[in-house]
Amino acid sequence: KVQIATVCFLVFIALTTVLPRASSAVLVEREPGFYETNEDSTTVADEYMPLWVKIKPTQHTLRKIVIVKGLGTATLVGYSTRVLEASVTSQAGSTITLSTIYYPGWGVLVDDVPVPVRYDNDRGLIEFDVPQGTHRITAAFRETPLRLLADVISILSITGYVGCMCYFFRKKMP
Repeated sequence: KVQIATVCFLVFIALTTVLPRASSAVLVEREPGFYETNEDSTTVADEYMPLWVKIKPTQHTLRKIVIVKGLGTATLVGYSTRVLEASVTSQAGSTITLSTIYYPGWGVLVDDVPVPVRYDNDRGLIEFDVPQGTHRITAAFRETPLRLLADVISILSITGYVGCMCYFFRKKMP
């Protein structure tokens, strides 16, 4: 009886203290990429900032794709935190900068052909060149071979663990 009374008391306390706070919670919608800066995240000392970034971002950029060298236009077609699609018309060979910090795994396709990516600028942003003409740009973040290997090892480890537990559990059963 004491245990039941204790559980009832704890449930009562939990309901009276948690429910009023939970019902007043407000969902805050942020634009895609809000957490790409250290503006409001769980990091406190740029732990996840790559070493090649010399000037850390302090605000969100208004343009996700910019022609930094050459003449032309760049139009954003679609954007998420893992894929950027754009259309670029270049009057001569141009250098394009994406307002995305490079991490291993980012790659850029110009008309479905991989192009070399640079990130040796002060802000560590993705840069690449496009030839003259109109081009479809696709930048995407994909698994690197090392991360893919780590994922496979994790899956195999979990599967092996569950398999061993099932085996030993069945062995113990009469």
